[in-house]
Amino acid sequence: MVDWSDQTRDQDFERLASQEWDLLVVGGGITGCGIALDAASRGIKVALLEQYDFSSGTSSRSSKLIHGGLRYLKQGQLWTTLESSREKGLLRKLAPHLVRDLPFLFPISGGWKQRTIVGLGLWVYDLMARRPRGLLHQHLSTQETEKMIPGLSEKYDGSLLYFDAETDDARLTVHVAKRAVMEGALLLNYAKVEKFLLNGDSAPGSAISGAMVRDTISGKEYTLRAKLAINATGVWCDETRDRAHVSEDKLVQASKGAHILIPYERLPISGAAALGKPGSNRLLFLIPWEGRTLIGTTDDFYDGPLNNPQADEIETASLLEQVNSALPQIKLTKADVVGSFAGLRPLAKSEHQDSSKVSREERIHEDETGLITILGGKLTTYRQMAENVVNLVAKKLGRSFPRCRTKSISLFASPVSKDPIQSSFGSEAMRVQRIADECPRWRQPMVPGQSPIYAAAIYALRYERAVKLSDLLLRRTRLGVLDWKGTQVSALQIANTLAEEARWNPEREVAGLLEEQP
Repeated sequence: MVDWSDQTRDQDFERLASQEWDLLVVGGGITGCGIALDAASRGIKVALLEQYDFSSGTSSRSSKLIHGGLRYLKQGQLWTTLESSREKGLLRKLAPHLVRDLPFLFPISGGWKQRTIVGLGLWVYDLMARRPRGLLHQHLSTQETEKMIPGLSEKYDGSLLYFDAETDDARLTVHVAKRAVMEGALLLNYAKVEKFLLNGDSAPGSAISGAMVRDTISGKEYTLRAKLAINATGVWCDETRDRAHVSEDKLVQASKGAHILIPYERLPISGAAALGKPGSNRLLFLIPWEGRTLIGTTDDFYDGPLNNPQADEIETASLLEQVNSALPQIKLTKADVVGSFAGLRPLAKSEHQDSSKVSREERIHEDETGLITILGGKLTTYRQMAENVVNLVAKKLGRSFPRCRTKSISLFASPVSKDPIQSSFGSEAMRVQRIADECPRWRQPMVPGQSPIYAAAIYALRYERAVKLSDLLLRRTRLGVLDWKGTQVSALQIANTLAEEARWNPEREVAGLLEEQP
């Protein structure tokens, strides 16, 4: 792994401004990082700029599922389901330590008719995913279902068991970003595109020729030159288009997905569950994740502030009510909630009044300035989305480039393990362990009762371009999401312990962390 630390950011900014780039990617979520990896691996000279931190938007706030999209199959979106199923299988090969099989229960409350219809759908689902015999869906009795999901309401008559996968979305994004850097891409966080430069000074027909960029840490401004630009900023994509003097209509509408986390001991499920909501086509997910039980998600159109959305009291109460309806013996209350987060889905503008019915297929749009915008899609299909965009880029550049290679580029793959370091860092786990051996302090957990140790933070500072304390505690590790109270208590101690390595002001970093409360 190359040195990719805060201490090399100034050099990267100088490199950014000193040469012309084939491609500028704006947006450091999973889609933008995927595009950077694909482009760099084909020999395209690519720079990526993210105005906040990598994965700080939607890409760290998903339901943590790598899935084929069973509900998309129900809605007739067959291509979305097929593509998702194929990409899910591929990601399990590229990052098996991070993308892990997850048994999923679909409890049956509609008798033999629902069991038959769902069962037929799962046969199609299994065929699309090319599941081996041991991972084909199964019918479970009421007793078998109760063992996996304790306290399930008597209204359910057994269940169907199928398999999807789960991941740590922020870790997956930084895996892709690191690999892009290793392939020669330049990736900068806290680098805001203030405006795009046009070769005709905003006259009709002018094309993008570069951008004015500000390092939001130092305040310095830089000018870069680029032949093409990709807008991969998700729900911010229309704001980004405004900086290119685009006159066309808006492309995106946001949908908010809120999630809550409760202690695993309060709901010790041995598999995930998809529970139907009465009178709705929406599903409620219960997911065992990182020692917690994750409950989500809402899916409602959203027109509030885009930065740092949070699960509000109404959404939290609604999720608790739905769980208690399905599992009346559990009796969850607000006091059980130990964490929460919310993400915004960048959906294409639609006439649908129900956000859950809007297609999740990606959309590629080109403005009159030549700015290419990618929106829609989902975490599972990021690699295919990137391939589609880079195919277009290669054609527009008018030169011969190799075909997409990302189906075979390992994302630091290592075997599935119960070791939390290997699960988070894959083949880089040995490097984290060597850091732990440098100093006894680095082997200690940062937050009591949680697994991430200081060595993981040191690694993230040196090799994952972590700049702020919030980068470390909310995204490189998930301490602030899994245990916000414990993280708050330990934050100043953590900041002080890492101060020499990170070269930061501990009090200022803690204040910044509190502003980003999930």
